[in-house]
Amino acid sequence: MAYRKKVLEGETPPVSPPSDQSVSRDEFNRLLGAVTDLSKLVTALATKPEEVVKEKANCEIEVEDGSPVDKRVPPQWRKIVDDLLGKEFGAEVTYPKSGGTKFTVIVPRDKSNAPAFYWESHINPEFRLDRRTAQVGNRGIEGVSEWCNKIKLNLTSKQPKIL
Repeated sequence: MAYRKKVLEGETPPVSPPSDQSVSRDEFNRLLGAVTDLSKLVTALATKPEEVVKEKANCEIEVEDGSPVDKRVPPQWRKIVDDLLGKEFGAEVTYPKSGGTKFTVIVPRDKSNAPAFYWESHINPEFRLDRRTAQVGNRGIEGVSEWCNKIKLNLTSKQPKIL
């Protein structure tokens, strides 16, 4: 330990005669530099692991129930909603822990065909939304288009069906 301390402080330790198992001073200094860098990295990780992990991982946000949510809708998906249904319709994307991709269309109240009791049944006005969710999985843009077409058909038909 004392030998390593002297090397780290810049003192030159006594040199033993070269043998077939020794390393050169340059090789030793490179190894010492690598070990020092590794030591600094481990120390940094040990002192603030959450900050380093969040910074490096760029992971999604977890809501209170523990399910990851990313409500940002890809622009191509938003364009499909705008073209097929209208700009007043909302959209969300969620990624459940169990896998897959859930796509939700939020139908404005004036466009909705939900019955009156649906709107009155929720005590909290925040839940008085006509939300229509489908698992689009790996179908991506095709799944979104298919779901929007089903919603459009449901909203325009005389006898709406439960999707």
